[in-house]
Amino acid sequence: MRELTRTEVIEALEYLISEDCTDTQHDYIREIERAVELLKRDAEGIRSFRVIDTKTGKEADTYEIALHEEWAKHLLYCDIDGWALSDDGTLMLLDDCMRAAYPPDRERFRVVWEDCEE
Repeated sequence: MRELTRTEVIEALEYLISEDCTDTQHDYIREIERAVELLKRDAEGIRSFRVIDTKTGKEADTYEIALHEEWAKHLLYCDIDGWALSDDGTLMLLDDCMRAAYPPDRERFRVVWEDCEE
């Protein structure tokens, strides 16, 4: 049995959640949709990451940061889109209006890349 390409896996998963499939896969639709999204991102070269706050050792709380920290107060704290990295690797916090805030302390946050299987 040959290995499937990433494109073939995406197509097979999309079929499972389409109207054309008559199997009882409805219990797994969310998981399948998430798998398709991750595979497509991986295929496009988009990698997922988390941001760890070195002050707490936990994942950074974007709501609290935008609400209380001076460098991020111009963001809509209730409408944070998430973290992003610029082409040069600069970390930024974005709100849904695409306003950016840059942490002044480069050591404060640590980027942890999500593992992706080929």
